Amino acid sequence: MKRIAIILSILLLSAAPDAFAQKAGNFYLGPSVGIMDGIGLEIAMPISSSLAIRGGYSVLPEFLYKYEQSVHIPAFGNVPEGDVDFKAYPNSASGNVLLDIYPYKRGSFHITAGVFFGNGTIASVTNTTPLDSSFEDVNLNVHENDSEDPEDLYMVKLSDNGYFHADLKRNMAIAPYLGFGTGKYGRRASVIFDLGVLYSGGLGIYADGVNFVSGQTKSVRITSSTIGTNSSGQLVDRGWLDTIAGKDVWYFNLLPMVRLTLMLKLF
Repeated sequence: MKRIAIILSILLLSAAPDAFAQKAGNFYLGPSVGIMDGIGLEIAMPISSSLAIRGGYSVLPEFLYKYEQSVHIPAFGNVPEGDVDFKAYPNSASGNVLLDIYPYKRGSFHITAGVFFGNGTIASVTNTTPLDSSFEDVNLNVHENDSEDPEDLYMVKLSDNGYFHADLKRNMAIAPYLGFGTGKYGRRASVIFDLGVLYSGGLGIYADGVNFVSGQTKSVRITSSTIGTNSSGQLVDRGWLDTIAGKDVWYFNLLPMVRLTLMLKLF
């Protein structure tokens, strides 16, 4: 992050001489589409020939993609062995504030830096058929931040009227973005293309849990230290997801992003 800050500082200093070269009052509005953030709307204001600021809001709706799978659940406790059908689908909504930096006066090449913010949800997972009533008393014991303190223990209920819901989220709700692309404001219609990466702080699977001490409900991350069971039904210090999938929860720090925005000049 220090290297990124140094690079941005150099670029901003190089753009300073033209900071007020363009007349104030030029605003642009238009639709955007991108990988990871989906369909959205952005508004932009050029500050000079070297700088422009924009912000927007985008969603990645469920109807774009849906993945259905059947998972085999081993017997444990009062839960019989069996298969559970579930679906995973995109469920993202985020805002952004971005700064476009043009290092060359006569070119459309730009470097873009900024942040994406929101609840950090990328996708959701839920079962498509109700779970058997034997799941009603089954809980996940989640120690937040891998703490052993009872005050950090949350109970995540596996079923609610026969259904369980979990979200794949960024571990950072406010995520920095750095990219580059082509396109410059100035015409009645401008096309802005960006290719970059979003620093997510890793990904985690979250579900609503109730604090063991205070009773507070919040979204907690299901980790590999979550208490689960093995195939013999014995409690082990292992994630429930490890048990059903045979592997640990995965993490990604850098998420690739490709974005295309059509900007229409308002005034």
